[in-house]
Amino acid sequence: MSEYQARLSKLREEMRRSDVSFYVLRISDPHCSEYINSHFKQVEFLCGFTGSAAVVVITQQEALLWTDGRYYIQATAQLPSCYTLMKATEKTTPKVFEYLADNISPSQYVGFDYRTTPSEFYTSLKEKGVPMKDVDFIEQMIGGKLIHLDVYPFLGAQLSVAKKLEQVREVYKNRSVVLTALDDVCWLFNVRGSDVPYIPVAYCFAIVTQERAVLFISDEKKVQTLQHILQIKEANVDVLPYDSFYEKFLELVGDEVAYDAKSTNVRVEQILVGSGKHLFDTIEDLKIMKSVKLEKEVTTTQRLHDIDSKTLCDFFASVNENCVSELDASKYLESLRVQNKEYNGPSFESIIATGKNGAIVHYRATEKQNSVIDWNSLLLCDVGGQYPDGATTDVTRTNYYGSVLNVEEKVRRAYTRVLQGHIDLLMEVFEKTKTAKELDVVAREPLLKENWEYKHGTGHGVGLYMMVHESPPSFRDDKVFHEGMCITIEPGVYLENEFGIRIENQVIVVERDETHFGFESLTKVPYCMKLIMTELLSTEEKKWINTYNKLILRDILPHVESAKTKTWILENTVELI
Repeated sequence: MSEYQARLSKLREEMRRSDVSFYVLRISDPHCSEYINSHFKQVEFLCGFTGSAAVVVITQQEALLWTDGRYYIQATAQLPSCYTLMKATEKTTPKVFEYLADNISPSQYVGFDYRTTPSEFYTSLKEKGVPMKDVDFIEQMIGGKLIHLDVYPFLGAQLSVAKKLEQVREVYKNRSVVLTALDDVCWLFNVRGSDVPYIPVAYCFAIVTQERAVLFISDEKKVQTLQHILQIKEANVDVLPYDSFYEKFLELVGDEVAYDAKSTNVRVEQILVGSGKHLFDTIEDLKIMKSVKLEKEVTTTQRLHDIDSKTLCDFFASVNENCVSELDASKYLESLRVQNKEYNGPSFESIIATGKNGAIVHYRATEKQNSVIDWNSLLLCDVGGQYPDGATTDVTRTNYYGSVLNVEEKVRRAYTRVLQGHIDLLMEVFEKTKTAKELDVVAREPLLKENWEYKHGTGHGVGLYMMVHESPPSFRDDKVFHEGMCITIEPGVYLENEFGIRIENQVIVVERDETHFGFESLTKVPYCMKLIMTELLSTEEKKWINTYNKLILRDILPHVESAKTKTWILENTVELI
């Protein structure tokens, strides 16, 4: 019996004892986060799946894992044979709550941890009449407790905590605001932390009313220190221990309460609903404030993106002479990054994939899964960095280091179609009233000409030395953009057991005129000239690439010291005719 089969058997035993017929487990934490502290990695503990999105349902007969299209190949490789993969984005696959509602009997219960489950899931089951229990079997098996790490002020914000609180109070007036998403709280109080790998956030909650602002963060020993070192004394913010939130927050709020249903767990919402207060389950205005980068912040992030782009040019120019395996390449990139004093670690675990591994959208090389790089196949690198002065970066390039004579036409065609989708969206000038979802098709159209598609989003918001996946904005949303929002543009093609191609720039929303927005690239890294079929490009597309390359020659090349990097940049920025 494998370790995962043994854990599954123990879980089923606990379910029988507690009269739970269906046990639901998800990759989450008390803030419904995408990136979580290792203490909450219960799905990985139970079945070995390491993706960032999954829901597991266990019965006495079945073990099912739902995940989206980014992770189908990965889940197939990682899941033990006792698990069944449920492809969530396939039309024939039922949603988790539908599966539960259709299969449960009147005398049975669905069990899950109310503390780490989004309130929306609970509501969906309740509407179907499904009986539920608040249970957590896995934490008992793992043991240990959440340990709070460093918390420190973020000095790159243009607005003080006092000014942000003033703006929030002006918008929400007599409504109390309950903040549960980690990035919402960290943004508002200009605080960062080390509780979550790759993401500089601390575990925290907050309450804001017209009279008070209360930050629940860290442990009792550190609270007094935090009261003095953060920008919160002048803003009259009270600081309380993180663990005191559940018992104290209700007494702090008024009769009208606004909160974010997507990041609020069941336990918090049940307390709110039981209070009889008038509830508003969205705080979209605050989230927009968070996602809009102000003038000083934009200037800083542009400077730091140039530093990041220069490092990536050094890496791409020399990786083929310094690395044998995918892990070698990841370590080599980190060795280049740490030479810059403004760098403070990756913004996510690097994706460096050779050949067919590139078809796994979120592939991760490990000591057990680490391929030797084939320099006559594609090398996909999706990497990012954190810069404490005020930048989070996320860039993908797919490069080829062999002879151009050896590249299959299919590969070059695929690369060029991805590039077209990427730059067509970058070139777009659109009405300010147009939604992000309406723009999504622009990046997909060139791929549809070849009957290709990608099963991930076209792009996601990016925070300011914070979340690499920030919301808003997203090209999946029926919401408009605002000037100063940062988002990625990253179409791709993934052919299983053949290759994967993705091209990603981080961009900022800029005003083109009174009624139109456009995108301006923060990323300044050349595309792979060897892979471009210029005959497929329109005149406008070639013109855009030439203009982009001039920015690289102006802003990046003068700061390059390595002769090899200079040569690589010049080779990949030749003018297209």
